[in-house]
Amino acid sequence: MPQEIEPRYLAPDRAAYRRLLRLDALGPYTLTPQGWQRVRDWYLDTADGALARQGWSCRLRREDGLRRTVTLKGPAEAEGPHTSRAEYEEVLGCMATDPADWPAGELRALLMGLTGGAPLKRVALLRQRRY
Repeated sequence: MPQEIEPRYLAPDRAAYRRLLRLDALGPYTLTPQGWQRVRDWYLDTADGALARQGWSCRLRREDGLRRTVTLKGPAEAEGPHTSRAEYEEVLGCMATDPADWPAGELRALLMGLTGGAPLKRVALLRQRRY
């Protein structure tokens, strides 16, 4: 099962955060500005919230109007500053909310099992400008 592991960091105050933003290296890693992009995330669930009830989330993402992906994330497990969970992702040709229009595979099969094949609807939209 594909696994996502995310560390969580907390800057103690704004001054420390500003210093972090000015770094050009972190240990052996060189940090280079990558610019920014617009990201729109639509979160999907069934009318009765089957995914949320089971601790799963389904997201359609469009980055800068070009790349489109669907991501299915499982229940999170936190251990200290790290969070891990199952994560499945597929590149899409369009922003279809019907899993029948998505590539066949593990993500779609798992989603259909979690929802019992019930239709998905958009439940939230998140607009971001990511740096």
